[in-house]
Amino acid sequence: MLLFVLLPLSLAIAFGTGVVLAMVSYLRQRPVGAVIGALVALVLAELFLSLIAPQVFGTSDRDFTDIIGKALLSASYGIVLGGLTGFAFRRLAQR
Repeated sequence: MLLFVLLPLSLAIAFGTGVVLAMVSYLRQRPVGAVIGALVALVLAELFLSLIAPQVFGTSDRDFTDIIGKALLSASYGIVLGGLTGFAFRRLAQR
């Protein structure tokens, strides 16, 4: 169950972060890094995990969507996921 809930949301957050990083890099004419990726993913994670996931999957007391819907936990997950995405984006853009 955890795989079916978290995998599509993680892919959506990572894809959205990659698209925003690509647009910002195109406008700046140079690749951006992990800090911008972490900030973008923080916003996307809050949006997807705190607002959309509880509405789509429903929530009850102490289940996964209730736990991941907490603002601090979803923000920290977004920062880690966005940092990794931004690092990989910058690393691959230099080639």
